[in-house]
Amino acid sequence: MNSYFKLGTLSAILLSLSAASYARDIEVIVKVKKTVSDPLTRSEKNVDPQLAARQLQTSGLQLATLFELPDPARDWRMTKTDSLKTVEAMQRHNLDRYFQISKPPATEREAQALVEKLKQNPLVETAYVRPEAVSIGEPPLPEESAATRSVPNYADCDATPISSCQYYLYPDIAKSPYRMGGLNVVEAHKRYANKGELSRIVSVEINHWNYDHPNLPKPFLKHWDTSQHKVDSHDTSSAGVMFSKDNGIGTIGIAARAQAGYSKYGSGPQLLDLAKQLKAGDVVQVGIHYSYVNGLPEYGCKINCYMPVEQAEDVFDAISYMTAEKGIHVVIAAANGNINLDHPNLKRKYDRKIRDSGAIYAGAADPKDAKRASFSQYGGRVDLFSWGRNVTSTSWSAQNPNGYTTTYSGTSSANPIIAGSVALLQSIARANNLGDIPPKKMRDILVRSGQPLRYPDPAAPIGMQPDLVKAADIMLQDAGGGWQPAPVAVISGDNDVPAGSQVTLSAAKSTGDNLKYAWSIQPALPLNTNGSEVSFSIPNLQKDTQYLVKLKITDAKNRTSEDSMELWARGQENGVLPDINIHGDKEVVAGDVEEGAIIEADMPAGKKLRFEWKNTSGLTLHPNFNQLLIFADKGVPSRTHTIHLEVFDGAKKLARAVTPSP
Repeated sequence: MNSYFKLGTLSAILLSLSAASYARDIEVIVKVKKTVSDPLTRSEKNVDPQLAARQLQTSGLQLATLFELPDPARDWRMTKTDSLKTVEAMQRHNLDRYFQISKPPATEREAQALVEKLKQNPLVETAYVRPEAVSIGEPPLPEESAATRSVPNYADCDATPISSCQYYLYPDIAKSPYRMGGLNVVEAHKRYANKGELSRIVSVEINHWNYDHPNLPKPFLKHWDTSQHKVDSHDTSSAGVMFSKDNGIGTIGIAARAQAGYSKYGSGPQLLDLAKQLKAGDVVQVGIHYSYVNGLPEYGCKINCYMPVEQAEDVFDAISYMTAEKGIHVVIAAANGNINLDHPNLKRKYDRKIRDSGAIYAGAADPKDAKRASFSQYGGRVDLFSWGRNVTSTSWSAQNPNGYTTTYSGTSSANPIIAGSVALLQSIARANNLGDIPPKKMRDILVRSGQPLRYPDPAAPIGMQPDLVKAADIMLQDAGGGWQPAPVAVISGDNDVPAGSQVTLSAAKSTGDNLKYAWSIQPALPLNTNGSEVSFSIPNLQKDTQYLVKLKITDAKNRTSEDSMELWARGQENGVLPDINIHGDKEVVAGDVEEGAIIEADMPAGKKLRFEWKNTSGLTLHPNFNQLLIFADKGVPSRTHTIHLEVFDGAKKLARAVTPSP
């Protein structure tokens, strides 16, 4: 759901929704009971679904089977034994007990009246008018075109502004303008040398992504009602989050090298047919929700309400079949209805202890305030969450088909973030000979790895945001065999020094066992190494000179990791940079969102002054020229933090300061 719209456009959208709700095809679904009470024997008797359907037809209704059971007489590729096994599996998930009314009433009101009448029949477990499936929220606004202008590398948040880069790929560290970070995808790519190449993702939406976008792959699968396939922006943005190509421009997907497929949403029968095309370990993201234009007042929503696709019983049972029988990972949007899935009138329909399909439900958070997004569904069934606003991805419009956006939002954006995460973990599992992770176990791993919202509402939970490095570690450690995390190289030390000085850098923050360290520097200088440290002397230089320091570590299993640092030696013609004083508050209260700490730097002489404030330990900084407002989230550790300041006069650095923070 995007906050961007034009007032005139909004009226048109509402009018089109209203028209669709009256003009759409009406579908009435009936699910017959598995057993009924026999008053004579006072016991439960099994119900033959086909016999029950024939009895219901005596009242003038015409019923057709909703899910087609396999028949080896019709399908020569299936043996009788395979057919019997498939039928038994479908029966375990109630798929033989669904029927649809062949000639439903002409109006919604008449169809609903028929449903209420059917519910009174002792053979009927439930009946319902299928709600309208719609894409989740408004289309994102395209902002960049690959065809008309240079496209930045949105995945590089050092080179691209935080407000427009893919910061959801980075660790969960608050960085202005965001009060939450991401899923640690970049580090997972690096640490496990894996970008989803051993996984497959199928996007299930109303329309499909732009197959010709330069940053997106061609599909390995085009499925269901193919004559009605059309391109749109919604799935183009979902696709970009999950599997944008790893080509150094534009965006990069969480599972950038996964195979990608598309299936047009068509409720339970479509999902069951899709399952036939897939194999264990494949990932399906369902990027739609059901619309209830006239409201769901019994759940606290008066008009224009939305619910997850599993609100329809046949969809729930089809997904249950996919996860339990086929081992397919299914990720579905919790929906943009701001409805409590634990509402008492839902009668525990979304209580995982009572009814669990094995799917992952994705809720949405607002990264700018680290709270639940106001539109997101919530409740105990919402397993995981991620960014529901300000998501950078690929986009499409008729005028700008190869575009990019920084405004993708809703559970629309959170859902593919979670789906891409599942695909990346599944690929890492296969690369480490763990095979296909069962769907419920995958869900558990992601939840265990995750971090809660920084500012949660206990009455409206939306689960955890995964950390993919932690998730992969948990997955591999659970597998046993003495697995240890791969090493990670980290260089620390001052990267801005005066010419003629002695420099010492450290690799002590690197992780791994029995590490060996290999250092290099360009332009070349003599290096002295001592364990995890390296030292060298900068010659007396007249001009500023940049050096590139590289570190390669190797652990006992011969696994390696690399890091690098750009180091500036300031020439003597510029003199030694003076230190400037910083003064102001000395403490800040963690979790206080009303009052932060304020510090201020002295003003050096110069024109066109620019102050660059930095902190790398999780503080939230709001700079205002030579003043700085500081907040500390609840998760920031209570200790002394360091703030760095550099002052520039145009392109020339004038002064610097390093000071303990509040």
